[in-house]
Order: sequence, then structure tokens, then C-alpha cells
Amino acid sequence: LNRYLFENYGQDVEGNINKKIREQVQIYLPVVKIGQISFGTADQDNNRLGVRVSYSIPNIGAREILEFTI
Repeated sequence: LNRYLFENYGQDVEGNINKKIREQVQIYLPVVKIGQISFGTADQDNNRLGVRVSYSIPNIGAREILEFTI
């Protein structure tokens, strides 16, 4: 995600981040299954992008949501 910190925001940025998250999870955490990745601007600040990732770990029956802002 460091690559996107100083990028101009556009529609392709969301798609690229989505793709990169899914690729990295598949490589480094294959037991984790990504459900949905959604994006939104954070509280009236167009220089931030909120990211919400819902994921599960089927082997242990866990479901979680990770939210962060870049």
C-alpha cells in the first residue's frame, strides 16, 4: 500500500489496491479468504482513503473486518 500513499486518487486506484490485497493474501496467508473490499473517503478529507476488508479463516470458523485509512 505504500505505493499508493502519494498517488492521485482515481477509479483505477481502488481496483489496483483491491487486486494487490487479494494477491498478497493469496501468497502469504493462503488460509485467509477475502470476502469484500470496499473503499470510502474519510470524514471530509479527500486526501485520505478508507479501506474496509472483510475476511474469514475457514479452518477456525473466524470472520472479521479490518478497517484502515491511507
